[in-house]
Amino acid sequence: ALDSLSANGERLIKMEYERTILKIDLLSAGGKLDHAKESLEAYLIKSPDDWNALLKLMDNVIPLPSKKVQFQNLSSHSGGRLRQEGTESKAEDPPSSLMCFLDSLNEDTRARPGHVTRGPQLALCELKKRMILQSKEHEDGKADSIFPELVDRIVDYWSRFGSLACCPLDLSPYCRILHPASATVLKEKMSKAFPFVTDGLTRA
Repeated sequence: ALDSLSANGERLIKMEYERTILKIDLLSAGGKLDHAKESLEAYLIKSPDDWNALLKLMDNVIPLPSKKVQFQNLSSHSGGRLRQEGTESKAEDPPSSLMCFLDSLNEDTRARPGHVTRGPQLALCELKKRMILQSKEHEDGKADSIFPELVDRIVDYWSRFGSLACCPLDLSPYCRILHPASATVLKEKMSKAFPFVTDGLTRA
C-alpha cells in the first residue's frame, strides 16, 4: 500500500493533507513510528497554517477528554517519539516537547515576510487548553494556578492578529474556559496593552 501511495498518490488523492494522513496511518500500522512522526512534521513545516493537521498532531499527543487517539501517540521533533498503544513513551513530557515544536514553527512563520499564518500561534493556545483540561488542578477545581500561561498566549495572539475580524472568534474557545479570576486578569492585561479593546473578548 505504501509503494502504491508513493507511486500513484498524487494522481489518486489530490489533497496533500489527505495523502499525508493516509501515509502516516499506513506507516504507524506497519510499526514505522519515527517515519510517521517525521512525515507529519515535514508536512506542517511546509503547510504550517493547516489547522486540521495541527489538530491531528495534538490529538495524538494530548487528545481532548472526549476523543480517542486515532493512531499512535505522537510527539514533536524535540526528542519525543511515537509509541505503540500499551507501551511506555520514551518522551519524558510529550506536551512540552510538542510546545517546543509549535514554538519553532511559529518563529519560522514570523520570519516569512508577507505571510499571515495564524495556525501555529493559535495551536499554542489549543495546546495549553488541553493541558489545563487534563490537569489535576482542573479536576480539583483549582485551575487558576495554571491559567496564566494561557492568558499570556491569548494576549500574544491578539497582539499579532487583533486587527483581523476573525481574531475574537479564534480566541473565543480559550477565553470560555477561563475561571473568573483568570478572566479578570485577561481583561486587565488586554485593557492595559490595547486600550481600544472592549471587554467583549472576555465575555465571548
